[in-house]
Amino acid sequence: DIGAQQQSGDLDKKIKAVERAIVDGKKRSYDLKKRAENLKSDISKAKQGRIAIANTVQSLEKKLSKLEAEIVDLNEAEKEKRNLLDSRRGQFTDILMALQRISRLPPEAIIAYPADVHDLIRTAILLRSAVPKIETQAARLHEDITALTATRQLIVTRRLQLDHTGREFKNKRTTLDKLIRVKASQHKLALTTRQTAAKKIKSLSSKAK
Repeated sequence: DIGAQQQSGDLDKKIKAVERAIVDGKKRSYDLKKRAENLKSDISKAKQGRIAIANTVQSLEKKLSKLEAEIVDLNEAEKEKRNLLDSRRGQFTDILMALQRISRLPPEAIIAYPADVHDLIRTAILLRSAVPKIETQAARLHEDITALTATRQLIVTRRLQLDHTGREFKNKRTTLDKLIRVKASQHKLALTTRQTAAKKIKSLSSKAK
C-alpha cells in the first residue's frame, strides 16, 4: 500500500528529526554544563582575589595609620629640638654680651669693681670656655633638626605612595566585585538554560518513544 509506505516514511523522518533534536539538546546541555562549571571556577578565583586584595588594603591602611603616628611624633621631636636650639642660641647671646661688657670695662673700673678682681677674671674665663660648648650643642641640635625634617619628608612620601597603592587596590576590588556579579548572573542563566534544555530532551525522548 503506497499510502501506508508514505505514512511510514513520514514517521521515520519525524523520529529521525526528534533523535537529531535529542542529540543536539544533549550536546547543548553538555556545553551549558561545562560553561556553568567554568563560570563557577571563575567566580571562585575572583572571590579569592577579592579576599587577597581586601587583606592587602587592610594591611596598607594599618601601615598608613602607623606612618601618621610617626609623623606626629617626628613633628613633636622637631618642635622640641627647635625650642632647645633657640634656648642654646639665647644662652650663647647672653654669654657674648656679658663678655663684651667685661672687655669694655676700663682698668680704673676693674680696680673699683666691688667683687674681687680674680673673681671677675675667673668669671670671664668661665664664660669664654662655655662658648664652644654651646656652639657645639647648637650645631648638633641643628643637625638633629635637619635629620628629623628629612625623615619626616621621607615618611610623607612613603605615606603618599601607600595611599596611591591603596586606591589602586580598592579600584581593583571594585572591578572584581562587578566581575563576580556578572559571572554569578551568567552562571545562574547557564543553569536555568540547562534545566530548560533537560526538560526539552525529556519531552523529546517521550515523543520519540
